[in-house]
Amino acid sequence: MTEDKTTEAEILEALIHQKILNVMSSVKYMPKDGNVKLKTGGYKYLSAEEIVKNIRAEMIKQGLIIWPVSCRTDEVGQTQKDITMTYRILAVEDGSFINVQVTGGGHDSMDKKSYKAMTGAYKYALRQTFMIETGKDDPDKTPSSKGRDTSEEKDPLVGDNHTDNTEGSTPKDKLVTQAQLKKMMTMVGVAGIDADKFDVKIKKDLKIESKNQMTMEQIDPIFDYLDKRIADKKAQESV
Repeated sequence: MTEDKTTEAEILEALIHQKILNVMSSVKYMPKDGNVKLKTGGYKYLSAEEIVKNIRAEMIKQGLIIWPVSCRTDEVGQTQKDITMTYRILAVEDGSFINVQVTGGGHDSMDKKSYKAMTGAYKYALRQTFMIETGKDDPDKTPSSKGRDTSEEKDPLVGDNHTDNTEGSTPKDKLVTQAQLKKMMTMVGVAGIDADKFDVKIKKDLKIESKNQMTMEQIDPIFDYLDKRIADKKAQESV
């Protein structure tokens, strides 16, 4: 007979993992509920409000709570702020917990860049922890427009957020920050994607010479794509 060497800490850790798995099993898919229209196009997104509304109910059922335990400012400018947040997800039943670290970026010409950065970080903490799937938009839900073939399949790396960096772009078409580019390439590595091939594809799809020319609207769907690749990779490794 082999001796059971499982420690109390390992048992508690297993409990928090089971509760997170229970939430993941209950919340499997969330369609994108937001729509932003731009002069050069537009994109759809899954709002923080929709994520919280669905995840909150399931977390209450499982007896889970979440709160921020630390915040680090990575980069700050007149209209931008990039932060790294650490959230703690705890099971009130036994006190077991995990910490989740994510980055967030806020860009605003007024005084809301900090709030936007925090909202973004919170949104992705929930999305990544519970592996929230947004899927691809159902083309039947999108009305056809003159001169546009809605049946055309978009490249998942570009997504609904692809906008041309041309004259007439809106103020929202701000260039990405170095912190965001660093985050993107870190996610590329975690997802197991060849960095050189990824770099070539980005430049080709977005018609740019350097990743530094990417806009805020263009990098968001790439984060979504990488989130899904990482989640799929983790799911395969756990089998």
